Amino acid sequence: MPRNIIINSSNYNPINNNFRYYLPVEQKFSNQEVALSYISLYNSFYNTSSAYGNNQVTIAFPVGAAMVSQTLTIPDSYNAISDLNYQLQQFMISQGWYLIDTATGANVYFISLQTNSTQYKAQFTFSIVPTSRTGYTVPSNATAIPTITSTPTITFNTGFGSLIGFTASTLPATTSSNQSVVSTLTPDISVVNSLILTTNIIHHVGLSIPCNIFTAIALTSGFGSLITNNNSSLVYSDIAQNSYQYIEIKFYDQNLNALTLIDLDVLIILTIKDKKEV
Repeated sequence: MPRNIIINSSNYNPINNNFRYYLPVEQKFSNQEVALSYISLYNSFYNTSSAYGNNQVTIAFPVGAAMVSQTLTIPDSYNAISDLNYQLQQFMISQGWYLIDTATGANVYFISLQTNSTQYKAQFTFSIVPTSRTGYTVPSNATAIPTITSTPTITFNTGFGSLIGFTASTLPATTSSNQSVVSTLTPDISVVNSLILTTNIIHHVGLSIPCNIFTAIALTSGFGSLITNNNSSLVYSDIAQNSYQYIEIKFYDQNLNALTLIDLDVLIILTIKDKKEV
């Protein structure tokens, strides 16, 4: 009769970033198959990280008669476009690359990033940094007043660009006027949209790479939300005939990039049965 194996956070192996269930005694599997009958986990997969190579931008800002460049490294995290704009603002505050509107007390930034919802795009707005401070309060860490008429620029690679719908770029192309630049591609802010699970007890040699792909799950809930998949109709895979001391499960994204789960509150139920069983 079918047997269930429960895998949860107690089975997480931080060294190899996988879940490893040690069998009470070594098991020899022969003419048996396995299916995922249930899984629940939280969508805790970052979209901005050093692993994806999409967490750095370089900003050049007019200071005196020169453009001064500094690189922003965004911590591994999940960021909507509004969050990326916040990261840019905090970086510019840290560099003194902003002003304070004397009348309103509001910070004035000269690069901003927004969602262009009507075009399903993202959009940068670039403004000339004034050579006069009339109407503004200068923050204590402000750099020298520019003597050149220029907007700041931002430079990023393909990884960051794909998040917001741009190819690798330095924007804007011209810096002598206020301007907006709309992305040319569809933003891919949800870097992870599906999960692929592999297991050591499956070997589909010659059929798939890697050869131990077990199942796939769509991420149907947003970041931080619970995802559940209760399979009423089980899809079985043949277990490779061998003796096993443990069963291992590892997570990948839809492009087979290995994933790190931030939230380890996971429940996986595997069902194993003889091939001859209905």
